[in-house]
Amino acid sequence: MQQGRQIEVVGTVQGVGFRPWVYRLATGLGIQGQVRNDVGGVTVEAFGEPSALDGLLQALRTDPPPAARIRSLRWKEIPAREAKEF
Repeated sequence: MQQGRQIEVVGTVQGVGFRPWVYRLATGLGIQGQVRNDVGGVTVEAFGEPSALDGLLQALRTDPPPAARIRSLRWKEIPAREAKEF
């Protein structure tokens, strides 16, 4: 069963390879969606199996790129939708 999650990451996450890292992680977990910079940091919209989404959240919390510094990470469920790629 597919789920959707919107994840907001605030901190030093721009200019440190964070978006490419999220892309590689998400595609490796079979997650579709998008990652983009915004005013406060980075927003990820991710769609996939609940266990894969849990794995993405866990990696964001515990294993970000070396230069990234996450001050806060919030997420909420959003309606699942078909995305062609990440």
